[in-house]
Amino acid sequence: MKEKFLKRRTIVLFSILLAIIGVYCMRLLMLQIVNGDYYQQLSQQGSVRRQTIKAVRGEIVDRNGVPIVINEVGYNVIVDAAYLPSDPTSSSSGEESDEQTRNDVLLDLVKLLQEQGEEWLDTLPITTEAPFQFEGTATSVSNLKSLLGVGEYTTCEDVFHWLIERYHLEGYTEEEARILAGIRYGMETQDFSVTYPYTVAEQISDDTVIKLEENSFRLPGVRVEQSTSRKYTMPDIAEHIIGEVGPIYAEEYATLKEKGYSMNDQVGKSGVELAMEDYLRGTDGTRILTFDEDGNVIDSEIETEAVPGNTVQLTLDIGLQQVAETSLEEEILHLQDILAEGRGGDTNAGAAVVINCKTGEILAAASAPGYNLDTYHELYNELLQTDGNPLFPRATQGSYMPGSIFKPIVASAGLQEGIITRDSTFYCNHYYTYYSGYTPSCLGTHHDINVIGAIRNSCNVFFFETARQLGIDRLNEYAEMFGCNQATGIEIPESTGQLTSPETSEKFGTEWFEGNVVQAGIGQLDTKITPLQMANYTATIANRGTRYKLHLVKSLMNYTADETVQAFSPEVAMQVPVSEENFEIVIDGMQEVMTATNQSIKYFGNYPISLAAKTGSPQANGIYLPGNGTYIVFGPVEDPEIAVAVVLENATEGIYAIPIARDILDYYFFSTDQNTSSSSSQVDTGSSSSAVE
Repeated sequence: MKEKFLKRRTIVLFSILLAIIGVYCMRLLMLQIVNGDYYQQLSQQGSVRRQTIKAVRGEIVDRNGVPIVINEVGYNVIVDAAYLPSDPTSSSSGEESDEQTRNDVLLDLVKLLQEQGEEWLDTLPITTEAPFQFEGTATSVSNLKSLLGVGEYTTCEDVFHWLIERYHLEGYTEEEARILAGIRYGMETQDFSVTYPYTVAEQISDDTVIKLEENSFRLPGVRVEQSTSRKYTMPDIAEHIIGEVGPIYAEEYATLKEKGYSMNDQVGKSGVELAMEDYLRGTDGTRILTFDEDGNVIDSEIETEAVPGNTVQLTLDIGLQQVAETSLEEEILHLQDILAEGRGGDTNAGAAVVINCKTGEILAAASAPGYNLDTYHELYNELLQTDGNPLFPRATQGSYMPGSIFKPIVASAGLQEGIITRDSTFYCNHYYTYYSGYTPSCLGTHHDINVIGAIRNSCNVFFFETARQLGIDRLNEYAEMFGCNQATGIEIPESTGQLTSPETSEKFGTEWFEGNVVQAGIGQLDTKITPLQMANYTATIANRGTRYKLHLVKSLMNYTADETVQAFSPEVAMQVPVSEENFEIVIDGMQEVMTATNQSIKYFGNYPISLAAKTGSPQANGIYLPGNGTYIVFGPVEDPEIAVAVVLENATEGIYAIPIARDILDYYFFSTDQNTSSSSSQVDTGSSSSAVE
């Protein structure tokens, strides 16, 4: 019995053993035969890394779909850390290895680029030829020293020594070391890694592409990659509005890194490029790279495709923008040619803004002088020193005394507050004598004059008295309702200007006098308004009180511009509490301005569109000294479509801005493709208009 039990137990144990052996055999079969290749690859695999695939930046078009900023397809030279040799290492004997190093590859690449006449990127703030000296901005030099961990007063010679040591450049000539230091510094500051390849050269020629492909066997880690770069179809049109893109600076990176940027990205720096950065940049994709245990890439697979940025459609009419800019520039040159200094001959800058009265869309925003986006980076330092400050966006950030173009606001306030009526009059005897010891003057002697005549003839005395009775607080309350001292709402930076007030006087350390209110009533003293605001309050009058929030972006579309992602609707910012009847009185006066001077008659006599306007000649340096010229106009009066504001710096009189407004109105209403600004040569420089401004 006992023997029988032992025999049975032995059989069971043997069976279990056979089962275990069978399981192990099956497992070995699976590992070695069925999945052998897979596990062999795993055994050789060292790591898996993700690499960024850059998204294409969105484009910018005008309201009619005309391209303004597009992407030009070209070829860049890229170095990829996944395939590039490592830095040199030392053997146990202290001698350097004979293997090709990272610096060898980069130097061979540069020599090939030199032979082809190509340039490469170099951001190192040290001159390219000995004796080496620091160059560039103080910030760029400081960043270099900070990277090396050296003191503020370290010499360029010592900095170059540390660069040689840092990048293993011993053994190269001085010239070669400087070339390599420039590339290696750029690589380091732009986070060069497997994740982020580095661009050595941009927009190379087709011949260079072929040459690189022929020599690819001796340039491991170097590849040619199709890419896009910003191309401006009209680089000197709307440049202040469009803005620029550029590299990320060290001081920006801390913030932008949190948004997913890398140091080698391009980012919007100003204008629409900056304001719409989140929509233009797109979404980067990822590529998975698999390495073996020796660091060689054994597999590459796209994990996520890159998504291009949105196309931004602006409210600008690029044709109208071009007419406004050309007319501004030609009129400035014309006035310099025909007028004496101090009498308009030193006019050197200006701005013109056109907005859609019904929507608040900006159709044109011109600033003169301007610059060329294609040469902006190359000529930046020169532009900073150029007379007239061409980099300054006058249309949106220039603040000017409006002068008499401010009077329609004062008239609206006076009418609504019951201080004046259509028929009430004030007596103008050239001087305003309400204050003892202070007698500001008018440009004419108008005797008894009502509000319509006062707007037509720009009677200072009438508006002195209206402003005095309103008081500075009520006057400014109305001015702000019309958009003065207020942001217009545009997407790019703007100035909000200021209004004359006791608070403004205190801010500038000047004494406030009761009589200051009368100067505020004719748009002078501390009152400063941007051309954008001038056009906006003109449109508000045209709309009989409806003031729209201004905007430059009409819609966002997908990259191919065949689908609207988001459209922007008109937004009312304020309904000014002035009756329609009172607005009609003000507009009647502005209509009469169209025949108030010889210049107005010359340019708008028998004009087929009904218009309402006002000229201004604010004295920039005091009431008796010449200053800027301002002009506002809108039309058609019965169903307003556009409002225009023009400023000419140092022009002395607003009449000189009339030809510019005429060019703009002609283009808009009659769809002319020709620039009509040649009419500026017909400006009457006589004294017949002196009674009106």
